[in-house]
Amino acid sequence: MAREVVCRSRSRAQKRAAAGEGYVLQLPRPREGWAAPFLADWLRFGGAAAGPADAVRPPPSAGPVDVRAVWVRPEVVASTPST
Repeated sequence: MAREVVCRSRSRAQKRAAAGEGYVLQLPRPREGWAAPFLADWLRFGGAAAGPADAVRPPPSAGPVDVRAVWVRPEVVASTPST
């Protein structure tokens, strides 16, 4: 079931990429408990293939989390192999 959802999502993303649209990745993380190297990786993630995007605001029930988002360029999304 989860694999089917991922495959459908990737297929839709690739169709949007063919039309020149990118893909926004939401990157949540717990506000506490991350060692400095992991936090640095989270902050750098997407730097080579993406730019900044508007992050979602998590619901209060999510607890203390930070969210950042990156917009993946269409050519990067289109280059992702299908399975």
